[in-house]
Amino acid sequence: MSETDAGPDHASEAEAEASAPQPEPPVAAGQQQPPELSALAKGREEKAPEVSLEEEEPDDDRPLGERLADENRERRLRDENLDGLYATRTVHGSAHRIMDSTLFETHHGDINIGLRDSGPIVRTYPVGDEDARRIRDTFVDGDARKRLVEQLHSERVVVLAGHADSGREYTAQAALLWWAYGSPQEESRRTALLMVSGDPAYVKADSLRRRTGYVLDATRAAWARQNPQEVLRHLDHLADVLSGCFVVLTGPDGLFGQPSVRHDPPEPVEVFERWLKYELTRLDHGGLFETAYQMDGLADFAAEKRPPGESARLARESAAVLCGGGRLDDVMAGQPGELKKAARERLGSDHPLHLRCFLISAAVLNELPVITVSRAASLLVELVGDEPSAQEQPDAPTWQWLPDWLDHAWADCDEADDTSGIRRVRLRRPHLAAAVLEVVWQEGQSIRDPVLAWLRELSRHPGRDVRIKVAHAIGRLATYDFDVIDTEFLRPWSGGSSRQSEQWLAAWAFEAVAHAEKASGRVLDRLRGWSEGTAKQRTVVARAYGSRIGVDWIEEALAAFQRISLRSSPKQRYIQDAVARSLTEVYGRETAPAILGELSRWIEKEHPGLRRTAALTLTRLASEVGGQRSRLQLDELDDELWQETERQLVELWLNALSCGLTPRNLQNIVGGPPVHEAWTALAAWVGDWEKAPERRRSVIEKVFAAGRGDLRGPLQLHLHHWFRRKTISAELSRHLYHLMKGGVAR
Repeated sequence: MSETDAGPDHASEAEAEASAPQPEPPVAAGQQQPPELSALAKGREEKAPEVSLEEEEPDDDRPLGERLADENRERRLRDENLDGLYATRTVHGSAHRIMDSTLFETHHGDINIGLRDSGPIVRTYPVGDEDARRIRDTFVDGDARKRLVEQLHSERVVVLAGHADSGREYTAQAALLWWAYGSPQEESRRTALLMVSGDPAYVKADSLRRRTGYVLDATRAAWARQNPQEVLRHLDHLADVLSGCFVVLTGPDGLFGQPSVRHDPPEPVEVFERWLKYELTRLDHGGLFETAYQMDGLADFAAEKRPPGESARLARESAAVLCGGGRLDDVMAGQPGELKKAARERLGSDHPLHLRCFLISAAVLNELPVITVSRAASLLVELVGDEPSAQEQPDAPTWQWLPDWLDHAWADCDEADDTSGIRRVRLRRPHLAAAVLEVVWQEGQSIRDPVLAWLRELSRHPGRDVRIKVAHAIGRLATYDFDVIDTEFLRPWSGGSSRQSEQWLAAWAFEAVAHAEKASGRVLDRLRGWSEGTAKQRTVVARAYGSRIGVDWIEEALAAFQRISLRSSPKQRYIQDAVARSLTEVYGRETAPAILGELSRWIEKEHPGLRRTAALTLTRLASEVGGQRSRLQLDELDDELWQETERQLVELWLNALSCGLTPRNLQNIVGGPPVHEAWTALAAWVGDWEKAPERRRSVIEKVFAAGRGDLRGPLQLHLHHWFRRKTISAELSRHLYHLMKGGVAR
């Protein structure tokens, strides 16, 4: 049995507890603890049973379709949980950009992607007329914009330095709009966002548009640390050739040896007012602007210190409520500041300990069965013990405890949507979870150590849904104190004695840490270093990049995947599986060109580990799960790049099919066992010929036309087998065989 975590854990929490009795109420300090939780908490006379790697992480060669379905369910759980822990999110690498102060929605048709044989992948997101009007109407002007415009009159490349959440990208776009439309003769100028997967020093002029001002984010780019002057000289050359310009975004320290414009965030109330007026006018309710500011508390609420993007979001939400005839109290009550106040009040020492512990448990384990939440709360009560500030010992809870405790946690307990009948705890305001964790960590010094011990015990829970939520909670705490969480959890989980389940915990925790802009740099630095570390560290990195981290920083992820695969020995094929799974997870319309191009380059390197990893990835991407389309979604790939993409897909199929054959001499296998599922995936593609879109048919035809040498015999054999089993028609069989003999596609 291999070490890959391809299968499910033990019976899921739902299955284990479907027939459970009425859940026990969490106990007050000094009461008797249920034996299994007592063993976990004390860890002395009794210990929780150790679970072997094989029992804990089964990988018994289940069909790939089952594994993919299982992974899809896990991904949905992770996404939903992270959305609850983070009220807002900055998207770094997709077409939906939060441009510091606004959600910049770029239509797929406006995205231009340039791909070169060995150069970087270039993505440009043009700023359309509607987006330009939005910037002009909502931008709060300041010294940084004025200085940028002045410098752009005489310089082609300007550096703008500031914090990532300061509104610097919005300011850069506003300055470029002044540059583009500052005088009548400049009407042909345009602006765009530029993203480069690779070194910008190798970007060619024909990948970009003429007379365009680009914003390029270099905050965490590798080139900004290695060769900034070389890149800036090349950008200056491109700007000269194309009659354009570049605004390069960096952190507060700028780029070494290069002058920069300093960016400071605008006042929150000004951002809020501009956006509120814009949104109300856009919704044909402009007259409500003055009325809105007569409402109690709105002016003070708008003036609270927060990043520009947060102020803009609050204004949009407020406008929507006002236009719908609603009350602003509901909007304000759901904001981070108000949720923190509510969490602080409910975690106060004037409430019984078991109520506070239930609230913390519900925050970490939101959406899980009530018996899971209550048992975890009971464990936390025991770990906290008698508090010095407690003035009285609470009465023992009765069997009617649940309604009051749910009310204290602002939660409900409803039956699941399925037929299991399990009752799950659901926070009425999901973002209360993040507020509770922040208050516990930042203001609950006396409870920090018990909470850390509690999370450590819960991380050993047999249910994967519990472990995911616990890992995400730990990752959220790392955004407040990375060093402590690193010492307590991340390094031990990735160390020499760690098990596969702990490596998953580390990956999930990194996923949650990177969700916060202020902590994402630490995560990227750690993953970059560990990609060349021990086998266990490399496994953590491979898994961690199979998340939103890999989507947002695809350049970093692809470089790490190659380093990991090159260092993996044949006995470490589980690392190849981990990389292939992660590449599948982060594959999408925007990342497809980068991923397919990288896999093609891996094939060319003729490295067995890289070739097998590419085969595993293509097989996963091409497979269909539960009647759903394959992730490749060929019809949605860029038309301009289709010819190159088709060539890459054919090469990837041929490589995967070759890796799916069993060599005559088994000793020659140096990359791992054969990838037999590649042939299964091809059979599904060929068998669906009548319903297949034209692009898929074209790829299949070119695979058979190019399938000579060692593949010719197996392809002929499979054609005969598929025909005999009536998977394909005689006509299709003859057509594909004709292509193999050198015929021309019809």
